[in-house]
Amino acid sequence: ACESAKRCQMALIKIRTQYASIKEAHNILKQDVVETLSTISPLISEMKSQLHLKVGFHTDCLHSESKTEVCDAVEELARAHDIEKQQLETKIYSLTQTAHSGEEKIRVLHDQIDSCLNDLDAE
Repeated sequence: ACESAKRCQMALIKIRTQYASIKEAHNILKQDVVETLSTISPLISEMKSQLHLKVGFHTDCLHSESKTEVCDAVEELARAHDIEKQQLETKIYSLTQTAHSGEEKIRVLHDQIDSCLNDLDAE
């Protein structure tokens, strides 16, 4: 019976030692969880700030790229407009020259007709 009591006592000491060890591990884990929870909010706030900065930077870049694309498109349209304007001016000049040439031919023909009428009247 004494030996059984010693074994029970040893088992009880072993259980108390394991309990103390588990309790210590639980307290350490609990402290780690509390620390983690207390640092999550500032960490989330910092991440939120960083995300806002990144989004702002990317938005600014997109605005800049859009402005550049619009400026490039405007310049291209201006060049195309200038080319078309020059082509139209060339066509207008050519038509004006053709009209002047036609007027000159009409004058020459009119002079020839007048000359022929004068010759007919003289006969």
